[in-house]
Amino acid sequence: MPDANFCRAAALGLLAVLAGCSPAAEPAPPTKAGPSLDAFKAAMIAEANQLTADYNSGDVGKLAAHYASDQVLMQDGGPNLDAAGAGARRKGQTSFAITLVTSNIIVDAPASQDMATVRSTCIVNVNDKTTGKLIMSQANNCLLGYRRQADGSMKVNWSLTSPTVPHAVSAPSAPPAPPAQPAPPATPA
Repeated sequence: MPDANFCRAAALGLLAVLAGCSPAAEPAPPTKAGPSLDAFKAAMIAEANQLTADYNSGDVGKLAAHYASDQVLMQDGGPNLDAAGAGARRKGQTSFAITLVTSNIIVDAPASQDMATVRSTCIVNVNDKTTGKLIMSQANNCLLGYRRQADGSMKVNWSLTSPTVPHAVSAPSAPPAPPAQPAPPATPA
């Protein structure tokens, strides 16, 4: 019968042979070198600022260029809009002077950089183009979901707005009533 040392040596030798026969781990696929995550987030902040500038330009084409063809727009108090509905809404907005101001922009993104969420605070003022009268002012929390497109660009795939304070849109107030006329002096009887 073989001694214990011989058995240990044989077992270790067998393990070494088996280890040599096992398939090697597959090398990781090469990754496309892109910007650092911090640079990507900075580019997304620049994109959000450009979207705001294009929104304020009133140019529907410039604004539409920021959105994916299959986008969904979710706004408080309104129905969810698909791409066609959101496009129609943007065209309808051209009869108003709309100003959008964004602040506190924060970008969350994975290392893959294939998507990003952009959170911000935004204030929307809507004025009548003819009279300049303020129709509505609303403060919102805004959330935009960007997704990388087939051409490599990042476009808004979904957006959500929620008011930060309750708001009401009211009809313009009626003009003030004319002052009451004093009663005529009493005539002697």
